[in-house]
Amino acid sequence: MPPVGAAVAVAFQTAVVAVKAYAASSFIASMIVNTAISVGISLIARALTPKPTIKQSGIQTSVTTTGGTEPQGFILGRTATAGHHVCPPMSHNDGDTPNGFLTYVIELSDLPGIGLNCVILNDGYSDLGTSAHPDYGYPLLGQRISGTDHAWIKFYDGTQTTADPMLVSKYASYPDRPWSSSFVGRGTAYAILTFRYNREVFNNLPTVRFELDGIPLYDPRFDSTVGGSGSQRWSDPATWTRSANPAVMIYNILRGMRLPTGEIWGGDVSADDLPRDNWFAAMNACDAPIGDRPSFEAGLEVMVNMAPAEVIDELAKTCLGQVSEMGGVFRMRVGAPAAPVQFITDEDIVISAPQELDPFPGLAASANAISSEYPEPASLWTSREAPQILNPAWEVEDGGRRLATSINFPACSNQSQVAQLMSAYIKDARRFRSHRLVLPPEAFLLEPLDTIAWTSVRNGYTNKIFEVVEITDQPGTINQDLVLRERDPGDYGWTASDDLPAVVPVTGLPYRPPQIIAGWSVAASTLKDALGFDRRPAITLSWVGSAALDALFVRYEIRLKATARVVAAGLADRAAGSVLVSDGLLPEAEYEVRGRYVLDRPTAWSSWLDVTTPGIYLQGADLRGGLKGLMDEASLAPVEILANLPQTGNVPGRVVFLTTDAKLYRWTGSAWSREIDAGDITGELGSTGSGTTLAGDAVIAGLVSAGGVSAEVMSVTQLSAITSDIGTATAGVIRSADGKFRIDLNAKTITITV
Repeated sequence: MPPVGAAVAVAFQTAVVAVKAYAASSFIASMIVNTAISVGISLIARALTPKPTIKQSGIQTSVTTTGGTEPQGFILGRTATAGHHVCPPMSHNDGDTPNGFLTYVIELSDLPGIGLNCVILNDGYSDLGTSAHPDYGYPLLGQRISGTDHAWIKFYDGTQTTADPMLVSKYASYPDRPWSSSFVGRGTAYAILTFRYNREVFNNLPTVRFELDGIPLYDPRFDSTVGGSGSQRWSDPATWTRSANPAVMIYNILRGMRLPTGEIWGGDVSADDLPRDNWFAAMNACDAPIGDRPSFEAGLEVMVNMAPAEVIDELAKTCLGQVSEMGGVFRMRVGAPAAPVQFITDEDIVISAPQELDPFPGLAASANAISSEYPEPASLWTSREAPQILNPAWEVEDGGRRLATSINFPACSNQSQVAQLMSAYIKDARRFRSHRLVLPPEAFLLEPLDTIAWTSVRNGYTNKIFEVVEITDQPGTINQDLVLRERDPGDYGWTASDDLPAVVPVTGLPYRPPQIIAGWSVAASTLKDALGFDRRPAITLSWVGSAALDALFVRYEIRLKATARVVAAGLADRAAGSVLVSDGLLPEAEYEVRGRYVLDRPTAWSSWLDVTTPGIYLQGADLRGGLKGLMDEASLAPVEILANLPQTGNVPGRVVFLTTDAKLYRWTGSAWSREIDAGDITGELGSTGSGTTLAGDAVIAGLVSAGGVSAEVMSVTQLSAITSDIGTATAGVIRSADGKFRIDLNAKTITITV
């Protein structure tokens, strides 16, 4: 791939022939021929003269061109272009996403100094953000979705001196077309567009147009060295400024526009051959205000294979202008005919010379209605039809026939100005009279486009205005042979009140708002097992399955209401109309749920809907082998309820509640036992029969019944303690005949068996 600067040179080679063909004297010759063709015809007839290299239906480059054979071009005034791809679209990674970014490099002008006014991306204008991305430039706000930018633009006006750092960084090692630091594009205005991959935003390669303000032009009215007022100088293009004035554009074309290769495109006419007073007047007439707009503005993308004379004619159409050449001197008139420079009567005409009068043209050359097309910014610079002008009175004059003509204005983008031009052109076309006559030598001061006032008894004229369209010296007599055409300044009247209302913006496709999922609803539910038992808390998500037929899936998100943390997300079949979600959900918890379609066009999330899950908790069946199996795996032994003590499978720690005696037994390793070690007993022992207790000083209190204490359960030491506690008891220990000891404690007897 050639660098931007090299691409300019390659493209230019295809247009060198066209440039040379219209340079210097060749250009002047073409202008003379062009002027001769227009002699004696109306302005509308001249405007309809074919211009094969200029598209008459709208902007010149409506689709971004490719390849190396396109001619160079530049921008005059305000217009739009799709530009030219310097290289095929390139792509680089978006983090871990391969080819996540798409890059366009589009050449806009082969002369520097243009300005970017706005960008048209796909089907609408896109405003630029105010904060530039360090790599990609300013975001296109029309492609900012949910706070995420998807398109950016970086613009170079042709005065840059270094290559774009992003292109060098991302594409220096690009396999097919590495982008070198030498790819500066000096003198070439170009734009870099970067797009983030998102099928909902771009489901095809983006299309783009640019609304631009043209290259700086020299305006002699602002040059103090030539009678103007200001710092502009013809020799210093850095002092020039952008202009949409068609007379200024034509002046610059006549003087010649130097291309990057050094060739001159245009006339190379010297300033002395462009009379200052005449051109100042033409430029001022274009700038004269009508309401809040100048009278005439123009804008055109010029290709260097266009004939400069054709471009001049196209620009002149936008200001009701005419350019004349006489003796190598070029003059221009804008709008209505100027004030008469000579007044004549029938007596001033040389009667010895023949006279010709053409009062009415044939029907083929007549018109009583007019229509037009022009590029409309509100319609993204596509061609738009202006309101047709009809005149019933003229139709009656023409035998009740409507004789319609059409004239397009590819260099005018203001509907009110187009209507103003149409009105003047069709009125001028109704001025049918033309004369050929001879005046005495004193008429030699007349020039083409001058006007005379003729009072003629024979023709019924009283100071009737005629324009000089041709003047020739007669050999020998120096009499002046003139061709005159009827003009009327009243045909050009237009005020701000005549302007048309602003055009309602109409884009290629209407704005498509993001589609929201239809019928979105949520409900608490459960996940059941094969037997129909509730096993898990769940949520049922529902929508209209028959809506959005081009969507394959529905995306959903579930979050905890208290924390706004997403706990579940996924895709569901759009046609199904519902989905049951249980993964990651807790019982008796408050959640919020939302959904959206998955489409290759804009969609949006539904609102969050609240739902509380049911109280479904884990059950024994949720554990492998039940609770017993779980305890077995953990070497735990639960209490078993049995009618008989088991004789097999016993392990230490096995505990059985025996239903036959309502007692607990444990396996000691060799036998079943229900005994409890006395050391494991704390507190008091109770009697299930009497409710009495044996604790503390209960023995002393006389609660040991006769025969109730044996030597096996009361040691001698304990007995000594009891007897020592008797103190001053009135009775002592008595041994009875049966060999038992009895202690009489204050009429209470304790019997001790030894």
